Amino acid sequence: MPHVRRKSKKRLADLTAANELDLFIENTGELYPMKQAIIKNLQRKRAKGKYDPSKAPKAWQHWVDRGARQYEKEFGSAGSNIFDKATRTHLAEQLAKRYERGEDI
Repeated sequence: MPHVRRKSKKRLADLTAANELDLFIENTGELYPMKQAIIKNLQRKRAKGKYDPSKAPKAWQHWVDRGARQYEKEFGSAGSNIFDKATRTHLAEQLAKRYERGEDI
């Protein structure tokens, strides 16, 4: 029987894992300066009229990815990938939405 290729399904974000990562990055002091730099950069873009809401998740993605690496370093085993791409992307999009609404980030 021949091997049948199937289109890969778009992975869904793990909301529980996204919440766990969100809490971790919000409460990790080493990540705070990066968060402040992202906010300052977005505020500068907004003041200049160059802010693009569709690009904001990319800025937050850097912070989320760094937080995920740090979480995996502290709590994971060698080569573990606790937070998949869909989960990290979902969290970055949520952070961008919170920033746009003016909520605490």
